[in-house]
Amino acid sequence: MPTDFKIQLQRQLGFLRRSAEIYDRGYHEEAVRLATTIRVMLHDTKASTSLLSHLGAKSSCTLLTTVSTPPLKPGLCLFDGLTTMSLHGIEPNFGERGQFVSVADWWKQVVLVTRPRAWITRGLLVLGAANKDGGAHVDACLDHEYQQLLDGMWTFVRRQGPFETSIQLTNHHFIAIRQLVHELLHSPDLITLAVR
Repeated sequence: MPTDFKIQLQRQLGFLRRSAEIYDRGYHEEAVRLATTIRVMLHDTKASTSLLSHLGAKSSCTLLTTVSTPPLKPGLCLFDGLTTMSLHGIEPNFGERGQFVSVADWWKQVVLVTRPRAWITRGLLVLGAANKDGGAHVDACLDHEYQQLLDGMWTFVRRQGPFETSIQLTNHHFIAIRQLVHELLHSPDLITLAVR
């Protein structure tokens, strides 16, 4: 009996919703599983075919991007298009405004810049978590940019009266991946594809 890829996509979207709920309850490591699910849905290799490709929709489906990419110039040394600063630190921006772009453009869009010429795309975030950081495989060594997101790129300083507390913001990639899931779950083409 042939695989019903619509049912498989429904299953993966369910995984995204449930893992996002778990993430939102404070289990931020769930982002690694979220990345693995995104990979199953969108990423093609010589050895594996994404669900969107199986459904023949990879070139016709559009996805929400909430990121406005800055001009990518050699001097640009810091950019974060997926998260926002709040009183509690850095959080997903959960914005629903944006535009709809092709799957290829969504995957390749630069969403973080951690230092000059260190331009991180959604694809690099997803594959770093899924293929190297425990989603589906654990590597002995992580890429420099990914490791920097894990160790903490920024320090958050909280001031209360005369007191000041510095907090190293680690696992920034978890927050960014949670925003990717928000974008996917607010992409009507993707949701409709699973129910038709």
